[in-house]
Amino acid sequence: MRLSSTLFLKFVLLVIGVAELAFLTIGLPMLIGSELLGDFDYGVVLIGLYFPAIPFLGGLYLAYKLLNYIEKNQVFSDKAVMALKQIKLSAFVISGIFLAGSPYFYYLAEKDDAPGLLAMVLIVIFASACVATAAAVFQSLLQKAVEIKSENDLTV
Repeated sequence: MRLSSTLFLKFVLLVIGVAELAFLTIGLPMLIGSELLGDFDYGVVLIGLYFPAIPFLGGLYLAYKLLNYIEKNQVFSDKAVMALKQIKLSAFVISGIFLAGSPYFYYLAEKDDAPGLLAMVLIVIFASACVATAAAVFQSLLQKAVEIKSENDLTV
């Protein structure tokens, strides 16, 4: 992969991470202070948005590390396989957090008559499950490539 491609992807990851941190530090407290939330429980909203941010930001960092491995031509290494495994786990954790909170989101959607809220939760669950599935496929492919590479290194 060319250096310009990895630099662009690193930049995109950085922009996403900064936007997430800005939302968590500036946007969300402003939202909590405003009247836009209505009768929602502020504590649950804070937990429901701050708690999944931890594995999300961790996954962004791991993707950044994976891009560093690609730049250094170390993509066929155990470190890259471990990074993909941790990205997969982060995505499953995000999906699990939203899945565990979906009954509360259903309650809020029924109470406020907002079916779009439940649709957004389902989109997050399925999107993170798709990311986890793709990372699992890439992890298994990369693991097999690392095994083949190590066998070839031993025979030479």
